[in-house]
Amino acid sequence: MSIAKFEHVNVTVSDPKKTASMLTQLFGWKVRWEGPSKYDGYTVHVGTDEDYLA
Repeated sequence: MSIAKFEHVNVTVSDPKKTASMLTQLFGWKVRWEGPSKYDGYTVHVGTDEDYLA
């Protein structure tokens, strides 16, 4: 039987760069990508090679 898992999860925060910094320090993750997002926002993808938070 295979195990289900999330490939990515989107989370809305007031300061994406600060949140990404905290997550990389807490979990040892890396920033996979960052840049402009829809509706004039900014996104940072943080996680492992297999999964991430955006």
